[in-house]
Amino acid sequence: MFMAVVSAVSLAAPAIPTNWPVWFSEEDYPAVARSQGAQGSVTYELMIDAAGKPTSCQIEESSGNSALDEATCKIITKRARFKPASDSTGKHVSSTFSSRVAWTLPGGRTASPTIAW
Repeated sequence: MFMAVVSAVSLAAPAIPTNWPVWFSEEDYPAVARSQGAQGSVTYELMIDAAGKPTSCQIEESSGNSALDEATCKIITKRARFKPASDSTGKHVSSTFSSRVAWTLPGGRTASPTIAW
């Protein structure tokens, strides 16, 4: 007989973004999406390690454009940093963080990705 025991960590404090204003810039808009006039919102979930660094990113809701979806995870995984989550004893633990990025082309010429909390 095989028995698996799964224990859930109770978070006393969630992971908190520490550098979110610098996650995106207008230069990050994917060229192919810009040329197609593609816009949309991407909902994502990050796995955050105990040091506050993203280790993986999963698209929860697509923008409908693969270039925007891929750019979202690539950029956030590379640039985002967090104050790590902690358990009830104060120990830093891994956790998840979910949010949304809205990719827009105001006036059809400039890119303006924004993060929604």
